[in-house]
Amino acid sequence: MFRWIALLGVVAGGLGIAGIVAADGDPQIDLTVLKEDSSGNCTVTWKDPDDGRLRKGPFRCTPDRDTSLSDWDTGWVVSYGPWKGELYNAEWEGATANTVNDGLMAAGFLLLVGAAVGGGIRVVQRRADRRVEQRATALAAEWATAAERPGVSLVKSPTGVSLHKSPGEDGPDRPE
Repeated sequence: MFRWIALLGVVAGGLGIAGIVAADGDPQIDLTVLKEDSSGNCTVTWKDPDDGRLRKGPFRCTPDRDTSLSDWDTGWVVSYGPWKGELYNAEWEGATANTVNDGLMAAGFLLLVGAAVGGGIRVVQRRADRRVEQRATALAAEWATAAERPGVSLVKSPTGVSLHKSPGEDGPDRPE
């Protein structure tokens, strides 16, 4: 079971890495800021690099932008997957794709760690079970050979008392 969890972790991590690598190809574009509020949320327009159309949408403006550039900013457009066309800034804020990629990487890492810990515990349990089984087999074999050997009693019988008589037998050597 832990192998399947590890495989799932590798797949999730691989998809996260693929998304991050794909983000390296996202085109950087110039944005015209139409409106900005005090929290840094902006409404911007930009020319779509894929089809050349003028687009308008929300964007998280760069907080430390020079006041002389209040109507201009720069950003990136996601160029892959279902998030194609979303904007994000230099701090990777704004696009769902970045959150999904980070989540896939984290999930893959956690699944791999969980599989390694769970698999390690299971291996230790199997080794312990195997040792117990080997020891039980060895003891059973030892007891079987001990039963076949003639027994020697370490109990000393009193003189004149036979330990081989059956109950109810009277005899001269039985004390009264």
